[in-house]
Amino acid sequence: EAFRWAPHGSEAWARWRFVGRQGGIQAYLEEKQRAQVVFATNAANVKRGDEEVRKLLPTPVTAPPSKQKDEEKAPVFQAIGNMVNLPIAEVRFAHDSQREHFGHLASQQSTAPRRSVLQLAVELMMGMTLPDQVPTFRVCLHEGRWYSYSGNRRLAAFRLAGRFAPDRFTRLMLPVAQADDAFFRGTVGHQQKLTTARNGADCFGRWLVILETGEAVGRALPGCSEYGHDLLSLLPVPVIVTKGFVGRTPPGRAQQAVEEG
Repeated sequence: EAFRWAPHGSEAWARWRFVGRQGGIQAYLEEKQRAQVVFATNAANVKRGDEEVRKLLPTPVTAPPSKQKDEEKAPVFQAIGNMVNLPIAEVRFAHDSQREHFGHLASQQSTAPRRSVLQLAVELMMGMTLPDQVPTFRVCLHEGRWYSYSGNRRLAAFRLAGRFAPDRFTRLMLPVAQADDAFFRGTVGHQQKLTTARNGADCFGRWLVILETGEAVGRALPGCSEYGHDLLSLLPVPVIVTKGFVGRTPPGRAQQAVEEG
């Protein structure tokens, strides 16, 4: 369905044109099965599994460069009441790194499938999940920059979607939190939220490392491509008209809740 919605003649559309031919769906399912076998074989080493699957993929399209400049401070956007309207590319990560999958730490041993940052990015880009179905997250102002107070994984998914569908994912209307002790020093049983300096003195929340793969969202680290770009560059992104403002749905109203992310 997404293939039929994608702009005809685009490079991504041309890659998926085979789906409409006789035997195209069967060929797709066979390639999907090959990838699943590779991931199952390398279940204990996610990074190795990713490397092996990449060998099955065509050369990815060069992704557009990050819109966050290597500058000391970004432009300041003023909050109106307890909300602020921010360009997605200007929201900084508070965490230096994050696990790939959403969910509470207590659920990590569960065998139930859990949503990943990349899955959410794909669903957003393809229109399978609407932006206002993603629970909102809070931001706080620190030293002239807006950081995620919560929702680093959700921010990562929106940042990825914004790189490959920039006309649809432009800004977020987000609730404002105070940069408090929990943000700077942590609380009993919870680590501090602001750890981005672990990525280096020049990071300032511009990128977030995904622990399972060693790749980052927002920066191509030495020896790595940027997280998810090899897959996202292959998608035939559909044309979907949006109003540009996203991220306003309270967590309790999301159709498929994304927790602790």
